[in-house]
This record gives sequence, C-alpha cells and structure tokens, in this order.
Amino acid sequence: MRCTCTPKTEGPLGPSRDTRVARAIQIRLDAIEDEITDHDAQAEHHYRLACTHLAEIDDLIERRFQLIASLARVERRLIQSRASRLNGRAAA
Repeated sequence: MRCTCTPKTEGPLGPSRDTRVARAIQIRLDAIEDEITDHDAQAEHHYRLACTHLAEIDDLIERRFQLIASLARVERRLIQSRASRLNGRAAA
C-alpha cells in the first residue's frame, strides 16, 4: 500500500515528519559508516598480524629444515663410526 499523503514542510511546531525521518536515516547511515571504518581498521590490523605470524612460520620451517639436515649428518657419522667399530671387532 502506497502513501498518498503529501509531505508536510516545517511548520510552527518544528520539522516535518519527513525531515525527522531523513535525519534519523542519516544518523543510522553515519553509524553504519563508522562501523565499516572500525571493521576495516580491525581487518587491516588482523591482516598485518597474520602476515607477521606467517613470516615467523616461514622462519621456523627454515630452521627446522636446517636442524633436520644437521641431525641427518650427525646420525650418518654415528652410524659410520659404529660400523667401523663393529668391523674392527670382527677383524680381531
């Protein structure tokens, strides 16, 4: 159902209903804009934080890889040393 009444202009009693409605809508729009700005700022903060964490993960993965490679070299030497000792006992 459509309203067929004509909008009132400001009269002696103050602003018309349409003026009040327009102000109320604008206030709500302003509040929504503020919320959008807040959420955008939070998203930016969390994005930067996530990037920092991902960079730290990359560094940890690199260090883990280096430690695994070092461990493999040490274990290979231990195996070779043990094999040499076992071969020495077998020869004796």
